[in-house]
Amino acid sequence: MWGVDHGGRTPMPPDMERRALTNGRFLLLARYLILFAYVVTSLDQASLHKIILGLTSISALKSVGTGVALGIALGLCRDFGSRTWKGLDWRTPRNPMRKGSTLLWVVIIFMGGFAEELWRAFTIVELRKSGVIFIIGVVLTALCFALGQLGGKPSRISGIPTEVHFTFFVGFVLGSTFVMSRIVAIGVSANIVYYLLVLHLTQKNPPVQSEPGHFVE
Repeated sequence: MWGVDHGGRTPMPPDMERRALTNGRFLLLARYLILFAYVVTSLDQASLHKIILGLTSISALKSVGTGVALGIALGLCRDFGSRTWKGLDWRTPRNPMRKGSTLLWVVIIFMGGFAEELWRAFTIVELRKSGVIFIIGVVLTALCFALGQLGGKPSRISGIPTEVHFTFFVGFVLGSTFVMSRIVAIGVSANIVYYLLVLHLTQKNPPVQSEPGHFVE
């Protein structure tokens, strides 16, 4: 059965909706591949001197471990907030990660973690070279991060304002971490671990009953 969505529009028939979402997940993965390729080919020697990948050095294990701990901490923050703020609840039916192949989502999360954090580091460094102070770079990249997660069909997050705001917070924390450490591996690990937790807890908790007027298959 299908009815009217929140915007008063008539949604697609269920089979067309499923097809569009499946294609959209592959497009989302392609988007991250393109972003990754763009950043790698855009890095110049000046930028490389200010960015430490942290994946091949002897301290790689420490960097990855720090990132894993940060990702878990972000997940715990969201879990705590889900008890108070509507939209962070793991049981919301609007979370895009409820549908589709779990394996594909895992691939998207890993590719997204590498692409987003390399892009974040590159952007913050380039903005600083242009005279923009670090805090402004962190805020701007966090805003782009949240909007980027929201864009596409399916998006990485729901359009619920609370989740968008929390995603901005995640981006701000990841950007601040890079500014303090200059190590990309910490942000990559934190990004991946956080979204793997989101995927796990979202799929583990059954959705609550859809709100009136919400799209139902």
